[in-house]
Amino acid sequence: MIHLFIQNDLATHLKAQICHLLNWDELQYGEFQFQCGCLYLQYYISKDPVAIDEVLLHQLYWKWWKNEWLDRDYVLAGTLMKCDKLSIEEKRRLYRNWHDARVLADECSPVGLIMSNGYKTMISEIIKTEVL
Repeated sequence: MIHLFIQNDLATHLKAQICHLLNWDELQYGEFQFQCGCLYLQYYISKDPVAIDEVLLHQLYWKWWKNEWLDRDYVLAGTLMKCDKLSIEEKRRLYRNWHDARVLADECSPVGLIMSNGYKTMISEIIKTEVL
């Protein structure tokens, strides 16, 4: 329980920090996160639009996606803070590239391989809940 509280507190703090660095509000942040979550599935399981629609409706997918997002934000936040000479638009471009759904879905990239392993674990949990 304490771990979950710390993670939620960290997520809230990181979101506020990223919003400040990018001059975004929480709605812009959330919309970008949601769009990338949808695009990720389109790139990762592009040949199965029915599965995409089903997974997008599942709470476990979004929980997993937000956890993965938090991990990437955690790594990038320090870099963005050090890049104080970059313009807001350059920081936004860096952030968008960092969360590029096409790269995240590419199993040949290091981050894509990590995402793929996490996806397989998450999707097996979804299947278990649907079967029970």
